[in-house]
Amino acid sequence: MKKILMLSFSNIRKNKGQSINLLAVILITGFLLNLGLLLLINFTKFYDSLSEEVNSPHAAFLVNRSAYSTAQSDYLKSYPGVTETEEQEVLSDSAGIKYNGDKIPGMFIMVKASEKQDMNPLKLIGPSNPLDENSIYLPYLMKSGGKMNLGEDFFISIEGKEYHFTIAGFTEEVYFGSNTIQCYRFYLSDEGYEKLHKSIPTSSSILQTVRLEKAALSNELMKDFSNKFYYQASAGNTSTYFSSSYTEVKTSRTFLSGITSMILVALAAVILLVSLVVIRFRIHNTIDESMVNIGVLKAIGYQSRQIIASLVLQFTGIATVATLLGTALSYAVLPIISDILKIQTALIWKQEFDPMISSITLLIIVLFVFADTVLTALRIRKMHPLTALRSGISTHNFRHNPFALETTPGGLILLLAVKNVYQNLKQNIMIFAVLAAITFASASVLSIYSNVGLHPDSFAELVAGEVPDLVILIKDPLNSAKVMNDVKSSSKVRKVIYYVSRSVLVDGNEAQSYITDDYSLTEGKMLYKGRYPKHDNEIALSGPLSQHTGKKIGDIINVTYNNKSYDYLITGLIQSMNNNGKGLSITTEGMKRLYPDFLPEQIYAYMNNTSDTEKLINNLTAKDEHLFINILNMKKLADVQLSVYGSVFAIITATITIITCFVVILVLYLVLKTSILRNRREIGIQKALGFTTYQLMNQLSISYSPAVITGTAVGCLLGIYCFNPLFVALVQSLGIMTASMPASHSLTALLGIGIVILSYLISLVITLRIRKITPYMLVSE
Repeated sequence: MKKILMLSFSNIRKNKGQSINLLAVILITGFLLNLGLLLLINFTKFYDSLSEEVNSPHAAFLVNRSAYSTAQSDYLKSYPGVTETEEQEVLSDSAGIKYNGDKIPGMFIMVKASEKQDMNPLKLIGPSNPLDENSIYLPYLMKSGGKMNLGEDFFISIEGKEYHFTIAGFTEEVYFGSNTIQCYRFYLSDEGYEKLHKSIPTSSSILQTVRLEKAALSNELMKDFSNKFYYQASAGNTSTYFSSSYTEVKTSRTFLSGITSMILVALAAVILLVSLVVIRFRIHNTIDESMVNIGVLKAIGYQSRQIIASLVLQFTGIATVATLLGTALSYAVLPIISDILKIQTALIWKQEFDPMISSITLLIIVLFVFADTVLTALRIRKMHPLTALRSGISTHNFRHNPFALETTPGGLILLLAVKNVYQNLKQNIMIFAVLAAITFASASVLSIYSNVGLHPDSFAELVAGEVPDLVILIKDPLNSAKVMNDVKSSSKVRKVIYYVSRSVLVDGNEAQSYITDDYSLTEGKMLYKGRYPKHDNEIALSGPLSQHTGKKIGDIINVTYNNKSYDYLITGLIQSMNNNGKGLSITTEGMKRLYPDFLPEQIYAYMNNTSDTEKLINNLTAKDEHLFINILNMKKLADVQLSVYGSVFAIITATITIITCFVVILVLYLVLKTSILRNRREIGIQKALGFTTYQLMNQLSISYSPAVITGTAVGCLLGIYCFNPLFVALVQSLGIMTASMPASHSLTALLGIGIVILSYLISLVITLRIRKITPYMLVSE
């Protein structure tokens, strides 16, 4: 064992720079993998433990006071598995809510701060002030994502009237208050609550919260409760109804961390592959450089397995140290990641050292490095000592010279560079593979950022389904026809449709139905297979519901609403992130089979010029403000809501781009330094013949340019054409079955050009060491 250790340390001492290079690449791998696994596994665990700590509900049901009955309370208390129930009188309604400098649609729940609350009780985060008649406590999301601060003005807009409050503090809200579910709980003083109650008496509601033996049962409870008191009830008694399960809330709070973790783990896998390629190159290079030494070692009695063991110890040792350093760095960076994620999650995550995940990270990397080293070093066993002493030459070499300098046309520097390409084919293949992989990973992340942060229209359509320029919410559906005619008559509008949603039950599964008269007038990309419904006995079903129910196009499926059930023919498959992907499309006439008195109360308008949207809003409110609950500029709203995700992905993209550049530099340093060391004699002879240092630098840099350019080009092409499948794989759990997200050609092209230019400049810097090589130095050695 002592001899093996001596050989290993000797190899490391002789190649300090290359060992440090390899250590840096594996350090990045360990850093990304440990960080990704911590996010993937522990963030959801953190949410679960925090929910238990604050006694968070597992299900919540919000009904208007007029629709509430003690039968609902009795049902929840007697439901199998329920361990705790709680009821509160609250004020709740749909409203426009101030967020990130604008107004977003959502549902508010106003609670008296003085009222006892056992489930997720009031807990303030950071500095706060006592409540008075005009102040309010907001969920922490309003600070982390909404960019609001203590003492600022906050408002909610209910049926066109704004109610203003002064922000007195922020609460730790584990259950209510996420960007995707959009039901927010606020706290008022007794005086402020009563004052608001007098202004909106019809918003008086009952909030019923429940805890279960197992949180996983929350979806089943929500389905059963909704079926009994909502879907099997008259639609006239369901004017205000909201329900949510622990599973849905957990998904809404953790999906961004999940996507981030998958990106980090995928990038770690790419860089681990790079590390394995580098190790393979290093072992082949070590064997070639130390051929005579290996022959001497074999001649004096060292066995092949001992020499192989020394290489295994060398590289696994470097991998172990690098992984431990990368793991330590990931824990140091984790608070920064937590601060980035809380913009969307509104949760303060403090992760301590996790020996299990860190051990998994170490084991994965070391095992791959061990296997790669052993498989690559096995060639030593076939090496005869005599052949090794002759530098690996077993016979004379009579191979054809494909680039004879005296007969091949072209400049001398270029021809010598081409000969180098041919002679260093393995190194060029390695550079090609590394740059193709790392460019593909980086280009994919750039395209995600482009679609979420820079041009969010396509992503907004995946999230919301149909995204018009203007959404008009009408107080009384009887006025819908009048508003529709007024909007149609505007020269600023090119198209207007009714578009409404209702929660329905599909074969016992809760789903969001999308209702309009004629789907040929819609512009969204929800439909991905078959066709939209045309007749009153047809629907298009969402992909997740199709998988869950086992129903496909052409099958019959049952839909329940308003205490009525009908069978519908499935004509197509749709997708949307709303309601965790569970939805369906149905015509207005199809909805009237379930609810004959159905009238749409929501209008979608599409503008000739989006810059006129605000003008139309002003015209409508000036004329008939009393008719509207809200009028929303959807393009502006999408920018406000998606800016949160854009900020997160901007930071992730910048970090990954920096890592990409760093890996490119490390790999080029390893290859070029090795090439210079192996060709010192030829370089010295060329200098003696009159070649300048700059000519030799360019010759060496150009010799690797084809691998750099083609590798980068292939990576960019993969990033463009494989981005969609990669994105679908990341968001499929959220209900997206297919996508037409455009890859960013401009950003990908800039990335490719940047990597090529960076590679050339770095190669020139690295090859500067050629100037230290002189003919005299080679003769005097």
